[in-house]
Amino acid sequence: MVFLDKAMPKIAIWAVKYAIPVILLLVCCSSCNSTKFLEQEEYLLDKNQVIIKQKMEGRGDLAYELSTFYRQRVNSNFFFVFPREYAYLNNIGPEDTTGWKRFKRETIGEPPTIYNDSLTTLTAQDMQTYLHYKGYLQAQVIPQRSPRKKKMRVSYYALPGPQYTIDTVNYYSPDPKVNSFLQLSQEASYFKSGEPLDLGRFALEKTRITTYMRNNGFAEFYQTQIGELELDTFQVKEKANVYITVYPPFGDSLHQQFYIGEIEVYQDYSIDKNNIVSDTTIAGLHFFLTERGFIVNSATLRKAINLRPGELFSQENYDQTNDQLSELGIFRFVRIKQEPDPFDKEVINLSIQLTPNFLFEVNTALELNYTNRSNTLNNNLIGVSLNPGVIHRNLLGGAELFSANLSAGVEVAPQRIGGEDFWNTVDLRADFDLSLPQFVDYLGLWRLFYRIPTFKDKRLVGRNFYRTLRNKATTHIGAGYEYLLIFNWYSYDLLNLSYGYEVQPSRFERYSIDHFAINFLNPNTDPLFELQLKENGFLERSFGQQVFVSLLFRNFEFTRRTKTTLRGRTGYLNANIEIAGAEVYGINQLYNELSNKNKEFKIGNDIAISQFVRSELELRYQKQVTTDQAFVARFNIGAAAPFGGYTSDVPYVKQYFVGGANSMRAWAPRGLGPGGFQDPLADNAVNNFRLFQTGDFKLEMNMEYRFPIFLRVKGAIFLDAGNVWTFEEDTERPGSQLKFSTTFNEDKGQWFYPFYKQLAIAGGMGLRVDLSYFIFRFDVGAKLRNNFPSFRETKAPESAWWNDFRNIDTNDFGFNFGLGFPF
Repeated sequence: MVFLDKAMPKIAIWAVKYAIPVILLLVCCSSCNSTKFLEQEEYLLDKNQVIIKQKMEGRGDLAYELSTFYRQRVNSNFFFVFPREYAYLNNIGPEDTTGWKRFKRETIGEPPTIYNDSLTTLTAQDMQTYLHYKGYLQAQVIPQRSPRKKKMRVSYYALPGPQYTIDTVNYYSPDPKVNSFLQLSQEASYFKSGEPLDLGRFALEKTRITTYMRNNGFAEFYQTQIGELELDTFQVKEKANVYITVYPPFGDSLHQQFYIGEIEVYQDYSIDKNNIVSDTTIAGLHFFLTERGFIVNSATLRKAINLRPGELFSQENYDQTNDQLSELGIFRFVRIKQEPDPFDKEVINLSIQLTPNFLFEVNTALELNYTNRSNTLNNNLIGVSLNPGVIHRNLLGGAELFSANLSAGVEVAPQRIGGEDFWNTVDLRADFDLSLPQFVDYLGLWRLFYRIPTFKDKRLVGRNFYRTLRNKATTHIGAGYEYLLIFNWYSYDLLNLSYGYEVQPSRFERYSIDHFAINFLNPNTDPLFELQLKENGFLERSFGQQVFVSLLFRNFEFTRRTKTTLRGRTGYLNANIEIAGAEVYGINQLYNELSNKNKEFKIGNDIAISQFVRSELELRYQKQVTTDQAFVARFNIGAAAPFGGYTSDVPYVKQYFVGGANSMRAWAPRGLGPGGFQDPLADNAVNNFRLFQTGDFKLEMNMEYRFPIFLRVKGAIFLDAGNVWTFEEDTERPGSQLKFSTTFNEDKGQWFYPFYKQLAIAGGMGLRVDLSYFIFRFDVGAKLRNNFPSFRETKAPESAWWNDFRNIDTNDFGFNFGLGFPF
């Protein structure tokens, strides 16, 4: 008879769960020995590293820059563990011709990096040259080879030495006029006395000089006329004198400065010009007209053309003219031809040759889309829609773009295939937009703001921003109607009217401003949804017929993307603020004050005008680790609140929620929070399509590491943290209020915790199939930390908030399908 200790079953379970998989993994990895395939004198490159022992500012950045010069790269691993070169070498024999072996060799595997000593020497030379280029003129790079067990590790020891600084900067040209311009522009130089010497700035300096000269009439000035950079390092220790010389053009002793002569404008250009029937001159611009006359009125063209006869030639004005004519959208081709004047060598004549685009365009599109829709039984939906539309590119004769688009679509719930609720949504839309190619000041507001002084000679609206609005803003007037039917749930009619601007100062920045806006939402509920309203007081208060009215200001949105740095880092910022009902509330209050009444303005007898303010900030960061691996993070915070006393809650469609394929991926949409509230419906995944938890404040953070698997299949490991809260106490949802300290409610006998203790955390993995035009995505998230502790009667330790994976079940996972990246 054998007696077993009672702890043995637990040990066995632990071994099955943890120890055995780890042992198997180690055995598998040990068997994947790639070096057994190598010849006797061959080594597999195992590691590259740059070592800078010298204490200096920016040492890490410099080491990274040097690492970009590796001529040989270490092989990567499949799923971070299995060496890809092993899959290649183990399936490369003449007998390995089966489809599966070829797949492993060509898809999972990659050719091994066999160490090459000559390439190591060349890498060190490249690094040393780069250090010289950065001003470390005494730098050395010494490679150290460390062979071990058929593997080679290479360490590049960089000895930068002192970085030289600039002593003097000297410009010279044998052309006296050019020489004077060079001296005048020296303050804007990329080379300044006392700054570190960086020869990489010479390319920027040549561009700056060329741009400056061409903007001052030297239309035939080119970078090739700037000589090589010369340095003198013998005068002062560890300092350099910089010399930049501009030479005359080939075959001449002087550079020619040009003025603009005649400007010809052809709105319907043809090579033989046989279609010209008349011409006219307006504001110095000579227009040549066909039988169509002015395709675009002269005022619009004059504003788009920044060139005028008699002015010095300016490359900046030339480029702006080309861009602004193209942005009108009415011209298919824009060409500005420079022609020397036959009688005056100092004059350039310009011929602006425009080819008109089609006035009308009819288009039809069939779209596949993914929706994470709020307020529905099914949230993760796949839809198909037919979108016919028509465009008129010159509605009023001033290049006004009018578009009318219709849309008819249906959405289905893929997770409900075969069920009665597979067909989810019917969506019908009609959208109309008139885009004016100029800034039309709404009621003169921006001119008024610009004229209002503040302090220290400042204005309420800055001069640069006001100038950008006037020069680059396009005005949009929009109207739209939508009918949405969600089977067995509800339907609504939505009417939208808006007036605002789009401004893009650069390709990295964009502003969107809406002044006037009216939105009218008229829902009709089915019995099943009415039951939900009766059971959820906050939902009933915030759902129903709603009107959002803004007469002077509705929304301001700012988006900015950063340039990709040398280390592959990019940033993204989106900030917006939305205010509805403020003007109506002010008029309402003024009326009550003057009439000595307490009346609330409504539409009809029972449709209240909502008053709320809503703001949101989103920050993203991406680090491209390699060409096909990236770390991505997002921070999202938002707040919304009613004001004025007439609106008790923020309208439901404007409240915040978390969960779903683009948010907290272990929870269903609106299944998390608010605060420490535990929705009983959320405890069972069967109810994932009947969740309605939203809040007034949102805080969310997400991180992903994206990596390739094989072919077009990519993988991701992610971590999500976040929640929503209410600003006011909600008796129906205890623990939902945003708090900053721990409190004990004696009446309920429960502890309530600060917001940072109620942050839920999820982790998981995902697969993405990259089909170029779109990306199919499947993510599985696991609940790691809940927004509430496992008990409330006594103060809970941190461990009470985390999931016990010994009792894990399917309700602790979220399965999400989507199109595109989550952020």
